[in-house]
Order: sequence, then structure tokens, then C-alpha cells
Amino acid sequence: MPIIRKTGALTAARGLTPPAPFDPTYGYSLADLEQCGAPQPAEEPASFDRFWGGLREAARAVDPVPTLGPWSPWTYESGFPKNDDDGYEIADLTYTSVGGAQLGGWVVRPVGGATQIAVCGHGYGGREKPECDDVAPDALCVYPVARGLPTRSLVPDIGSEIGQTHHVLWGIDSPRTYAPILSAADFSVAATVALELFEAPPSQNVPLTYHGGSFGGGAGIMALSIDDRFTGAVVSVPTFGNQVIRVTQQCEGSGQIVREYVAEHPEALETLQYADAASAARRVRVPVVAFPALADGVVPPPGQFSVVNSIAGPVWRHALAGGHGDWNDFDPDLRSENPSDWAGDGQVARPSPRRIGEFLREPTPLVV
Repeated sequence: MPIIRKTGALTAARGLTPPAPFDPTYGYSLADLEQCGAPQPAEEPASFDRFWGGLREAARAVDPVPTLGPWSPWTYESGFPKNDDDGYEIADLTYTSVGGAQLGGWVVRPVGGATQIAVCGHGYGGREKPECDDVAPDALCVYPVARGLPTRSLVPDIGSEIGQTHHVLWGIDSPRTYAPILSAADFSVAATVALELFEAPPSQNVPLTYHGGSFGGGAGIMALSIDDRFTGAVVSVPTFGNQVIRVTQQCEGSGQIVREYVAEHPEALETLQYADAASAARRVRVPVVAFPALADGVVPPPGQFSVVNSIAGPVWRHALAGGHGDWNDFDPDLRSENPSDWAGDGQVARPSPRRIGEFLREPTPLVV
């Protein structure tokens, strides 16, 4: 399905601080980025669907046995504004994922009761506390931390500590052991946790959305491709897009670690093609609100747009002028209640959580 809403920045931001040692647009205009896509089906591994189907079965077979700590009052520090009398509470979470991995995270719920559910992924730095933009105020939110990442799911030998294998390389010899792929399974199992904690009867159709950016955007798209329980998603600056191109592009993020590794171990590309979020996006059919960036030195924009352009379901694409990093010429927190506004050359008018929720419930084309 084509992208049915296109809003956001028209041109890339300028003035990255500190300056990148290369052009963070990679020479692509918005028109160029709109032509980026997933590898052709014939270029995907022949067993792509069989492999991911097996991982789906493994994730759905897990009994996560979620354990919660005591509930305590909590206040959102990011995302949408709330009234002073809004009440939320938080509890520590532990659960079991694929392969018996013991993971941690948090659960946040409105004191007055939730009417929907959200699973909130995270970036490659892991997570020290719950934080997630664009989540609905009446949602019970599960904030998992993927295996091997701080602070709640550290696993020996996975991560970026000195003397250990970086998460983006751990298990790269096989898609069965590759950490980013298993992280996608962790987010899928987190959906099982969320549904169990919500305690809705099976006959009740409860909205279950996924939210994630960067690492959580790419791994989240992979999770969405195998988990039909999600009813919608919000992804920002997604990584792992079009791996064949990704390993050729210099960057300052985890992709550079992969690029250097593949230069010495070209056979690793076979595993990476199973962890291609753009290929996975072909299998995502629920509504998605996507925030790819026109300039980003950490996750190259061609990979981001390859993911967003390949999503099979209805998409609201809101382009950001700049992604990772500090940009001098626009305010990334500027919000607009009008989703039909285009903002270029210095502003990013980000849709409000209310507008995002409306699209996820009933995706309609942009009327201009």
C-alpha cells in the first residue's frame, strides 16, 4: 500500500553538533529517499519466511511468567502533556523470553484504568527508565529491555562493555543466535506480557501498539512482521534497513561496527539479510506512523526510508529534518495539532499523540 500521508520536513537540517566527518544526508534529497526500498524478493534469503515463521512460533510458545515489583507513583517526563491530576504508577518487571533469557523492564499504568496497551522499545543504549513519546495516555505500557542491553537485561558476553562482543555483532554467525533478531523476539514476547497484565478477555479487541526508535524501530518492525496481535505502531529513525546497502555506508552508529566487521567477514552478510528491517516491513500490514530523518550520521537516511517505504500497511510518514544528534537550526520538540502542515527549512511540526492515535485507529489519506 502506498504511503497515504506525507508530512514533516521538506529539506534536511543543517548544523549538526558536533559536526559529522561526512555528509549526514549521504547526498540524498527527499525525492531520492522516496525511491529507496527493500531488497527485491528474489534477493531475500530463500528461507526468510520459514525462518521468521519458526521464530514467531518460538516466541508465541514462551510462557513469560511476568513478575512485578511493588507499584509506586510515577510521572511521565516526556511524550504528551498531562493534567496535574493524571495519576500513573510504575512497577519493575522481569520476564522470560525465547531461549530462556531472563529479561527486565518496567510496567506503567494509569491509576484510573487502561483501555489499551503499548509495548515501548528503546534505542541501542538500552534503557535506564521508562520513556516513550507518542504513547496514548490511557495505555498500560510495557517497557522491555532487550537481551544484553542495560540496565535491566544485561547478559554475559552480549553488549558493548570492554572485552565483550558488541550487541550488534553477538551471534552474527547464524540468524538463530543473532542478538538483534532475538531482540525482536523479546519485543514480541513483551506483547504476551502486556496482554497478560491487561487481563482482557480473549473476545475483547484491545488496541495493542508498538513504539520504538532507532534500534527499537528496526527490531520493532521485525517483531511486527511476525506478531499479528499488534494493531498499529509508531517507529522513529529505524535501523537495520536494507543491509546490503547499509554495510557500504559510513556512519557513527552500530552500523559502522557491522560495516567494518563485514569488510573482514563478508559471509556475515548472509545472517544480516535475515535481520533486514526493510524486508521485514513487507510483512507489516497494520497502520504505522513513521518518523524517518532526512539527515542522520548515526543511522543513514537511505536505510531508514527503505524501511518506511516498504511497509505493506497504511503509513503516515512524517519526515524529520534531522535524526540522531544535536541540530542547531530547528526545534525537535515543536508540535503541531494540524497533521496536514508541512514544515521545512528549520522546523519539524511533529504530530500530536492524539492525531497519531486517530490515524492508528482509522488510517485515512491526507487531504490537502
